[in-house]
Amino acid sequence: MAGVRYRLPFMALAALGLALGLWAGLARLGWVIPPAAPHHPLAHGPLMVGGFLGALIGLERAVALGRWWGYLVPVLAGASTLWTAARPDFRPAAWLLSAAGLVACCVFVRMLGRRDDLATRVMALAVVAWFLGNVQWALTGLLLIAVPWWGAFLVLTILGERLELARVLEPPPRAKTAFVACLVLLLGGLLAAYAHHGLGLRAFGAGLVAFAAWGLRWDLARRTLNLSSASSARRSSAKHRFTAVAILGGYVWLAVSGAFMLIWGERLGGLPWDASLHALFLGFVFSMIFAHAPLVAGMVLGRQLAYSPAFYIHLVLLHLSLALRVGADLAGSTDGRALGALLNMVAIAVFLLNTVRAALMGADEPEQAA
Repeated sequence: MAGVRYRLPFMALAALGLALGLWAGLARLGWVIPPAAPHHPLAHGPLMVGGFLGALIGLERAVALGRWWGYLVPVLAGASTLWTAARPDFRPAAWLLSAAGLVACCVFVRMLGRRDDLATRVMALAVVAWFLGNVQWALTGLLLIAVPWWGAFLVLTILGERLELARVLEPPPRAKTAFVACLVLLLGGLLAAYAHHGLGLRAFGAGLVAFAAWGLRWDLARRTLNLSSASSARRSSAKHRFTAVAILGGYVWLAVSGAFMLIWGERLGGLPWDASLHALFLGFVFSMIFAHAPLVAGMVLGRQLAYSPAFYIHLVLLHLSLALRVGADLAGSTDGRALGALLNMVAIAVFLLNTVRAALMGADEPEQAA
């Protein structure tokens, strides 16, 4: 447990990024919540993706690597959060995130030396996408250019982890071939956007839809859900069933996000753009966070989280509130979008409370993969 105490400051930096990111998001949508500074609402995206998720994923990788310099990723991401909160000039924050992305790339150079397989390569591509997105934001100051690269960072990180867990039940060769085809389509869309924004965005969206279809067909969660239904170990199967439900629900939102990009292309903007982005960053990413929290927190904290049916509260609230938000976006209702966003934040707050409670009730033993 001594090592765990040293990780708490890094977790605090990630938590700060999350808190400020949620705060900025609500202030941006018109809720009477005074921002930390007048510029703060504009930083919602960078705080959530870099300050929170970048720091958290970086911490997870640093723990796995076991080298002190790996912790520079959450430190640099946390420094970016502090700068963003304090100063109106985002360029230094963007360069700090770029430095964090560069260190993350170095982490994966070492990890590839330990295990060079498809899952590790995909996660390495993910941090390269994060690094390139951060550099483009730093050079241009345009979030519109960086956002698809950040989306690729999170999608490939999560899918790489799902591939890694799938080693428990080795997928057939055709599943790996299909995965590589999805990967080529997604990355091809990112590159094609430089020549033609609409074509690139449609290809990127098609890649998201393809990955969603791959996950719903080949992800271990589908088999886990079937097995847990027939299992006699009720508590264990209930935990695994929750994980599988959260994962499969996330793939549905991934398909929704990609479908919006595929259909609208360069015409995607305004409220529909908000719907597409949050279907990806909230619906897919946070569903996967909810699903993997017991495993990741167990590894970082060295404690197995005690499963509770209360986990379904934050999962169901997330999906219902996001459905409200997306529906309001498509209907052109700014009030509905604001209400959905507030309930999104409530879902995340309930998730944090449930996770802390589960950690306090858990035992000092590593969490096993579902």
